[in-house]
Amino acid sequence: MLVALLQMGAAGTVSVGASAQSHLNYPPGAPPAILSECNDCHLIYPAQMLPQRSWQAILADLANHFGDDATVSNDKRTAILAYYSANATDGPSTTGRGKLFISGLPDSVTPLRITAMPWWNQMHADYDFGGGKHIDMKTASNCLACHSSDAQ
Repeated sequence: MLVALLQMGAAGTVSVGASAQSHLNYPPGAPPAILSECNDCHLIYPAQMLPQRSWQAILADLANHFGDDATVSNDKRTAILAYYSANATDGPSTTGRGKLFISGLPDSVTPLRITAMPWWNQMHADYDFGGGKHIDMKTASNCLACHSSDAQ
């Protein structure tokens, strides 16, 4: 299910660098700033994998974005936040499977990482990230190491 969501999901496909773009598409309706800014450093995480409050918190402090300065213009930040908020797991544009990603998350919790979401931990409970089968994984946030058409 997640592989299909990452590769085909409306408002939630992933992209990173030129090599991955051959089989993973840019999110439909996403502002160009996501590709020009976010994709410079990491894959484009699907909006529906976090709630609105998480995307708001992540984009509120781009000067300290997981240890890096990812500051962008206010116009770009506003466009990125609008897209991620609208398509978040609890956003107005998210339907069907996208709404499932918020299951089990208390309203009082604002995860800043997809790997902190209860659904993510449930889906990956049996996977040994310390001795991962993909040599290029290095971290649980490297979704494309397993979830790509090239991964075995």
